[in-house]
Amino acid sequence: MTTKNPQLKRKKTKKDKIAVFAALFLVAPCLVSCSGLPGGGESAGSHYTSKEWQAQSDWWESQEDGDFLVYVRRFDKAEDVLKVALARAEKFGRGDPRLARSMRSLARVYLERNDYEKAASLLESSLAIKEKAVGRSSSEVADIKTDLALARALQGRPEESRKLFDEALAIRQLYDNNLDMAETIYVEAILLARTGDRAGAEKKYDKVIEILSEQMKSSDSVPSTALISKLRSALMSEVDILKEMGKTEKSMQRKEQYDRVQLWLATLGETGT
Repeated sequence: MTTKNPQLKRKKTKKDKIAVFAALFLVAPCLVSCSGLPGGGESAGSHYTSKEWQAQSDWWESQEDGDFLVYVRRFDKAEDVLKVALARAEKFGRGDPRLARSMRSLARVYLERNDYEKAASLLESSLAIKEKAVGRSSSEVADIKTDLALARALQGRPEESRKLFDEALAIRQLYDNNLDMAETIYVEAILLARTGDRAGAEKKYDKVIEILSEQMKSSDSVPSTALISKLRSALMSEVDILKEMGKTEKSMQRKEQYDRVQLWLATLGETGT
């Protein structure tokens, strides 16, 4: 019976380790090259993909943050964040749909802050990109045309506003979305009021208020501040129209509704700054 020599076993283990390290040293360049890591012969494409992924992630983060700030009506902060998103989106190219989205989001901030020139300029650029990307009959195109129609109406350019509104409405009728339709009708109400058709504006405001009120009642959870603020805007606009028309009783009723909505928004913490 032979006995095992512990010393020989220890030396054999060391040699094995040395052999493994040597093998790894020799094949490491191949592993790097084949894996697509930076430094290998095949790394350029993978490294580029990694940069693209990071750029997408950075843009998405700022875009989502900005959209949320618009959603809760923190427009001062939203403007700064969405400017960052826009700058990041520009790196994707002038025809990229992500750029169109950032442009529209920032334009909505300018609309809320009464900077109609900046809003219209961004919306025109966003519309051109989006029509090429998804086609002229997309609901996303209708969204932008609705916003641009509002900007033109508020700029005092009713002919352009009417044309854009008609085009947006034609697209809306292809889809079954009451909230989107309410937004477009709201723009028409503003346009009618601006051109002196108060009776027509009253009917449109009534329709918008009806749609939004029904939507709030049907919500399974607490309605969003965005939805409630749209209702508030429609109510306040109609109150002004009704006062001008001498409809005191209805005006008071709408004002009571407005006060309830305003209280609800205050409870939710909405400031509209």
